Amino acid sequence: MSLTIDGATNTITAPSGLAIAGNTAITGTLSATGNGSVGSGGTNAYLEVKSSVNAGGAGSSDVRFSAANSAARGYINYAYATDNMEFYTAGGAGSMTLNSTGLAVTGTLSATSAITATSAAQPFVANSSNNAQNYNGLINFQRQTVVKGYLALDTSDNMVFLTSGAAPIATLSSTALTLGSGVNLTIAKTQGILANDTDGYVVYGGSTTIATGATLVVYGETHVSTPNEAQFRVNNTTKMTVASSAVTLGTGVNLVMASGQGIDFSATANGSGTVTSEVLSDYEEGTWTPTIIGLSTAGAGTYTTQAARYTKIGRTVHVHGSIGWSAHTGTGDMAIDGLPFTPVVANTAGLYAPAALISYNLTLPASNVLGGYVGINTPRIVLISLPVAGGAYASLAIDTAVTELQFNATYTV
Repeated sequence: MSLTIDGATNTITAPSGLAIAGNTAITGTLSATGNGSVGSGGTNAYLEVKSSVNAGGAGSSDVRFSAANSAARGYINYAYATDNMEFYTAGGAGSMTLNSTGLAVTGTLSATSAITATSAAQPFVANSSNNAQNYNGLINFQRQTVVKGYLALDTSDNMVFLTSGAAPIATLSSTALTLGSGVNLTIAKTQGILANDTDGYVVYGGSTTIATGATLVVYGETHVSTPNEAQFRVNNTTKMTVASSAVTLGTGVNLVMASGQGIDFSATANGSGTVTSEVLSDYEEGTWTPTIIGLSTAGAGTYTTQAARYTKIGRTVHVHGSIGWSAHTGTGDMAIDGLPFTPVVANTAGLYAPAALISYNLTLPASNVLGGYVGINTPRIVLISLPVAGGAYASLAIDTAVTELQFNATYTV
């Protein structure tokens, strides 16, 4: 092997490469155009770059990488003052810094395998002063070089989860997890949101406590007084309780149905007739004012008593009341008018609803008793006389003298 030393250019040339055995000190720059190797003949070998600066001083030592006939394009630098190993690209600030506390990367860190933090005291940290979304500490997740998601730290020190869009899909603070607009929390059928404590309950909704807002409190099986029970509360007042055997509404709470809706009894066995509905859709009770009219001329009465009540359950209406008068100007057949609901049209098929009446001082034909029925598609009870021995009923003329009636009837609307 021949070795050429050129004093003019301060170079040493060896055709097959230069091998240095043992410890060799070089002052200045050592450049190699071929392969260079360092060997000690023992189990350890190293290339040492030494500076005259003492440890902790302001200087540094570096290994430089350059192309032919060009300035250095990359550096491995040791800074004595900070005790950092710094990796540079051409001319810029350190793009990667390694010291005893960790590895810091400026720019994007790409890995083809997992990056693992070995302890909580040595975590993986992403730092950034700003970016287009105004987030700090942004970590990008890519597929085939295209960014598909981010994990970031916002300016309020909240963790923010994003997809490729600008709006967060979730924000995690020290007190809450907030989902973004249009984002739903989906839970598998066999899973749920569970919070255990010594009292055995979990709170959904409302504020951070159960004292305000609307909350659902679910007591677990370990609860002392109300195990396996769910309570719906408003401002910490229980409005509904669901237990294993019953649903109980709180004091002052009513069950409100939308118009036309009700309780569906379709799970029960049906009768032998034709079923038209199994929904109980209405309940109502109140008072109404009955009047006496003549069916030829309604007229007007001088009343001593006018009192009546009604109860409506589904389509069935029950009425009862009392009416008395001392004079009346009506003519024709007599009727009690003003029922709170108009009877159903089906009464035209002969489905009259009978009424029961008791009279005081009412004039009746001989051998007849008082009767009545709910009128056809009109809110009134028509009075009739019924022969005691049987036979056809007859209309009953209005009595204009002192009279009083007690009555009740049940009909369909």
